[in-house]
Amino acid sequence: MSAGSSNPVPAADPAPRTAASSATGWLRATLISGLAGAFLVDIYLVVTEGYFLHSGLTAQGLSQWDASNFLGMAAFSGGWGTAFFGMFCHAIVSLILAAIFVFAALRWPWLRRLPLATGAAYGVVIRVVMADVIVPLGRAKLPPHPTAIYLTNNYLAHVLAFGIPVVWIATRLLPKRRSPAAKPA
Repeated sequence: MSAGSSNPVPAADPAPRTAASSATGWLRATLISGLAGAFLVDIYLVVTEGYFLHSGLTAQGLSQWDASNFLGMAAFSGGWGTAFFGMFCHAIVSLILAAIFVFAALRWPWLRRLPLATGAAYGVVIRVVMADVIVPLGRAKLPPHPTAIYLTNNYLAHVLAFGIPVVWIATRLLPKRRSPAAKPA
């Protein structure tokens, strides 16, 4: 209501969404969720494999493994130079995977309703695609006979430290859709 009047003042419509604001929304969701997922999954793997499973994995070694998909075994003798290249490659792949979720969530909004369940399922899908499609296309090597502990930890990494954070962050950053029933009077 306006001051001194009994007539209700209609609420102003929110600013109309423009093509630019939509592009900014999906781009922001992709960048933040993808980079967060890349960082978190690497931290998870270095901590769990390097310290708890005593594999000796370090941040440099993990990043060199990422680089080895392009460089082969030479990546492991390249020091921090190849490690930084591996970090860059991992970030690009993570951004692509985040963008896939963001575009899917924009197309099918139901993916955003249960971000923990969606993120867990997306993490499993990502782990399978990485191990069975992406890595075999490159030159990196996976353990030929991985142990149950290795596989469990690797799935947990992709679910807890990549899938769930990517979906949760993207879901919160994507613009909310207005329901057709919520039109102003």
